[in-house]
Amino acid sequence: MIMNNIYARGFFVVFSFLGLWFLMAQFDWEKLFKVKENTQSIEKKLGELTIDLFVKEHTKVEDSYIVRSVDSLVTKIAETNHISKKGLKVYVLKNSEVNAFALPDRQLVINTGLIESVDKQEMLSGVIAHELAHIEKKHVIKKLTREIGLSVLVSVISGQSDPGVISQIAKTLSSSAFDRKMEKEADMVGVQYLLNAKINPEPLADFFFFLEESAMPSVTQWISTHPISTDRSEYILKYLEEQDEIIFEDAISAQTWKTLKEKVYNIDEEPIEE
Repeated sequence: MIMNNIYARGFFVVFSFLGLWFLMAQFDWEKLFKVKENTQSIEKKLGELTIDLFVKEHTKVEDSYIVRSVDSLVTKIAETNHISKKGLKVYVLKNSEVNAFALPDRQLVINTGLIESVDKQEMLSGVIAHELAHIEKKHVIKKLTREIGLSVLVSVISGQSDPGVISQIAKTLSSSAFDRKMEKEADMVGVQYLLNAKINPEPLADFFFFLEESAMPSVTQWISTHPISTDRSEYILKYLEEQDEIIFEDAISAQTWKTLKEKVYNIDEEPIEE
């Protein structure tokens, strides 16, 4: 009789647990607690705070030819990969460092130093595709949540944190690497973006080789914030060997690219206003 009671109670506990689990599974907890909306709200505010900081530190390039040419590269990749341009913001900043990086709220920053350093438009397109992959894969907010902490991010957007925290967040995004898993995912997704856009990804691999071998001070920032460039070049080239042959196209005309490079060079030669 005692054993029967034990079995009955055990059955009741298991049945109750399964029943409760089933009922809880019926709720959309993400919707109930507005997780998506809250995350978007955090990203939007962080995006505003971080880009404001970068624009204060480095001049935003307003030259219509430069802005339009860079946007043409972004548009080519976005449209052929069904990436919505709604809310996607691209900034070109006067900064000699060879770098480009993604910010919260679908923002992409490209330094003039990067445009100056690349020999081919496909190299710039490759870096853009890589950063778009970070944006589309939500790597930015994942990185911040892991390294800064969600509670700190919430305190920042509510104005309850030390003002220096936003500088730390900006530094984390522009000067520290994503983990290797995220970087490789962004590389490979970015390469696929390029293939879909009929842009040759091989110059991107060449660019990584260049970075690894370069002794230029302006390249130091990129090397310190990205995995070993030769490794990335090699797995990109290996992936390309496995793909069907594609007839590649220029995203912008050769003349447009030449003029873009000249205009960026002239901007970087201008003295910085005090």
